[in-house]
Amino acid sequence: MSKELADQLRKAIIDSGKSANEIAKASGVPQTTLSRFLRGGEMSIGRASKIAAFLGLSLKKDKG
Repeated sequence: MSKELADQLRKAIIDSGKSANEIAKASGVPQTTLSRFLRGGEMSIGRASKIAAFLGLSLKKDKG
């Protein structure tokens, strides 16, 4: 996942006002994975897509 996309997803997670635990449970992503991601770690595009879907967003691949 690109740094730009990761940064946008981190911002969306924080702006959602939902706890990391709530997002993790609802999206099926392990809470430890989400916490690591929020601290700047990496996450697979599949897991990122699950979180984005829970937040009502979609991940789109850049053209080019």
